[in-house]
Amino acid sequence: MTPDEIKSAITGWSNQGTALQLVEDRSEPGADFVLGLRTSTHGSVGTIPVEVRLDQGSDRVTVTSTSTSTASQGDIRSLLDTRPGGVHGDNSSGGTVITGHVYTDGFSKHALIRTVAEVAKTRALVDGLAGTGAGAGLASGGDLGQGLPTAAAVQETPAWSPAAQPAQ
Repeated sequence: MTPDEIKSAITGWSNQGTALQLVEDRSEPGADFVLGLRTSTHGSVGTIPVEVRLDQGSDRVTVTSTSTSTASQGDIRSLLDTRPGGVHGDNSSGGTVITGHVYTDGFSKHALIRTVAEVAKTRALVDGLAGTGAGAGLASGGDLGQGLPTAAAVQETPAWSPAAQPAQ
C-alpha cells in the first residue's frame, strides 16, 4: 500500500464502529503523515491519546503514546516487561513513550486496531501505577488488569496436558 492509501484507510476506519477517533491530521518534516487519534480502552477512564505516523521511506507505521506517570522507573520497567513483545517503552524527559509498529506490507485494519489497543492498554497500565491519569484504578484491580497473569504465575503454570476423554 502507498502512504496515501494507508492514511486514507486509517482516517476511514476512525469513527466507523471502531474505538478510534481522529482528532488531528498534521504534517511534519520527514513524515508522510502524522495522525492524532484517541482510543477508548476497556477499563480505563476516558480515552487515551495515541499518535500514528509513517516516516518517509519507512516500512512500518509507528504508534506511540506518552505517559507522564510518576511511578518509579523500576515499577514501569517491570510492567513493560510483562507486556506483549510488540509493545516497547522508552524513558525520555517527557515521560515514558510506549511504542508499537504495524508493517506496511500486509497493512490491515486488524493489525492497526490491535497495535493501537496494546499501546493504549500499556499506557493506561503505566498511568495506573501511580494512581493517576487514564489508567487510574487499573493497577488496583480495574477491568483491564484482571485476568492478566503475573510473570511469576506464568513461570509456575504447569505444562499443558490433554483433558480426560469421556468413556465410550
